Formats: sequence, structure tokens, C-alpha cells
Amino acid sequence: MIKPMKYMQSLTAKFYAFSFFDDFILIYPLYAVMFADARLSPSKITSLFVIWSLTSFLLEVPTGVLADKYPRKNILIIGILIRALGFSSWLLWRNYLGFMLGFILWGIKSALTSGTKEALVYDELNRIGKVSDYAKVTSRMGSLELTGVVLAAFGASTLATRGYSLILVFSIVAVVISAVAIYLLPKALAVEPSEETKYFDHLREGVKVVFSKPIIPFLVLFMGVVAGIGAIDEYFGLFFREKGLSNSSIAFWTGFIFLLGALGNIFIYKLENKKLRLEYSLFLWAVILFAAALVPGLWAPLILGIYMMFFFGAHTLFNIFLQKELDDKTRATATSVGGFASEIFGLLGYAVISFGASRGGYTYGFKLVAVAVVISAILLFSYARKSKLDV
Repeated sequence: MIKPMKYMQSLTAKFYAFSFFDDFILIYPLYAVMFADARLSPSKITSLFVIWSLTSFLLEVPTGVLADKYPRKNILIIGILIRALGFSSWLLWRNYLGFMLGFILWGIKSALTSGTKEALVYDELNRIGKVSDYAKVTSRMGSLELTGVVLAAFGASTLATRGYSLILVFSIVAVVISAVAIYLLPKALAVEPSEETKYFDHLREGVKVVFSKPIIPFLVLFMGVVAGIGAIDEYFGLFFREKGLSNSSIAFWTGFIFLLGALGNIFIYKLENKKLRLEYSLFLWAVILFAAALVPGLWAPLILGIYMMFFFGAHTLFNIFLQKELDDKTRATATSVGGFASEIFGLLGYAVISFGASRGGYTYGFKLVAVAVVISAILLFSYARKSKLDV
């Protein structure tokens, strides 16, 4: 008979290994640059990001139903291996259609694993009577995911001079290792239908919930704007290329930026009980983005590191503030609407960057995003003042 403590350690070790290697993807900081080196225009590169986002978004509900009908462990493994096939397409076909196929497969993976991963962790902990450790385990998994991103960027920096093929091979290997970690979990069991199958009902009801208090639409719209701004991180590599950085430097500084973002996320909780005007942070981000567009060379990633500290922190603060305004019956509905708004604003962010890059380069695109952020901040400020909100 396996001792509970030993079994718990073995179980969490597999989840932690999965979390690290699922994001230890060396091509992360360089795939946009790879697209540019394949002579794709800014509009074509943006279309790839849009296809990626829409694939995941449109398939989220039907794949959620699959995760309710079939063992979540199996669904997770299938999703992981599908992404491995996507990276393989980039390795074999370095052209627009090959890249598009890779992103479609990646989008399918994201849809299959969205929510499934968390549900599987909960199921396995509940099976051994350790569900009280869920928050601790998922928190550590999140930290390891970010660690994987940072270390993968530093690894890509050392391999950048050897070309994209070797980096893609290492990325595929990391994906396979993450699948093996899930495969080594206990025998998969089917699960009872969950709330995921009621997504559209939640979304319809959520519109009513969002407008039940003036503060909720403010927070949802704020997070949507943040998601739109967040779209620019897909273009960091291309932006740094315009600043004269090599692929090795691009990968290194991308890792540095995400490391600062992690630090910002760690300490932001100290502001939980402070009276903050969230819309003011948008003005600050606009200034930072505009400054990054103006400065030369290595100053740009240094400034964007500060930006990412605020960006990661904003996500955390948003969730804290929103959860305080909701009760248990409306939490899922409002969150569904918030996710929908984030998707829409994320697509708008891609559009602004693409428009600017097509006319004056990615540096000009960043300036346009800064202008769009200022306009958004003014509108949110006006709404907050009209509704007499104190956030």
C-alpha cells in the first residue's frame, strides 16, 4: 500500500514537471522573428496571431464538453502532442501555410487544455483527500510555468546563432517530456459533467450580472484594455529587431522582461487594500510604451521590463478587486464575460499593431498602441467619474 504522503509527493512532482516543460519552449521569444525572416509581412504575421487566438476561442466550448465526457488525463495528453505536431510543421515548412498549420494546432491544444489542467489537478487531489492543497499546488505550478518561460528564453539566447531548427527541436522535446509527465499519472477515469458545458448559459446570464453594479463593467472593460495592451508582447522580438538587437539578444532580453514581470506579480498583493485609480495606470503604461518606442538599443527592453512589472501586477489586482465585488452565484458568469471582453480587445490590439507596423514599422505600431491606451484611459476615467466609482 502506497503511503499518502509519498503518493502526494509523487503526484505533485509529475504536475510540477508538466508545468515547467509545458512552457520551457525555446522558440517562444523568437517565433515572430522567425516569421519575419521567412519574409512574411506585418499583416500576415498578425493574421497568424489572429488565427491562433480565434482557433482557441471558438473551440473552447466544444473541447470543454470533451473534457467532461472523457478522461481529462487523456484529453490533456492529446492536446500536448497536437502542439508537438504544430511545432513540427514549423520545422518542416518554413512558410505562411506551415506557420498557419502550426498555430491552428497550437490553438487546438490551448482549447483542449484550457480548464482541463486545473480540473485534473483538482480531481487527483480530491481522489486522495488532499483537495485543501489545491491552491498551493496550482500556485507552484504557475511559478514553474513562468520559470520555464524565462529559462527557455535564456536557453534560446545561447542557441540563437545556430538557427531556428535546433531551437524548434528542443521545443518539441520539451513538449514531449511534458506529455510523459501527464502519462505517468494514475490511470485516467471518466468524470461527471461539470459546469463547463453550461458556458453559453453563463455568458448570457453574465451580461446581466456585469451591469448589476457600476463597478463590475468598469473592471471588465479595464481588463479588456489590459488584454489589448498585452497583445504587444507577441511583437517584442520584431520591435527589438528594429532596435538593432540580434536574435541572441532578443531571446535574452525577452527572458529578462518576463523575469521582471514575475517579480511585479509577487509583490503586487501589497496593494490589495490600497485605494487605487486603475485607469491612472493606463496613462502610466502609455508613457512607458511611448518611451520604449523613442529610446535606442538596449534601453527599450529595460523600459519594457518595467512595463511588464505593472502588466502582470494589473492582472492580479484586477482579479482581487473583481472577486470582492461578486458573490458565489455570479462569479463564473462575470468571469466568462470578462474572458470574452479580453479576447475582443486582444484582437483589437493585434489590429492596431499591424496597422502601425504596415505604415511605419513596429516602433510606430507601439506608439499607436500608446495613443489607443490614452484614449481608453480617458473613457474609463469619464465612466468612473460619472458613476462615482472609487477604484
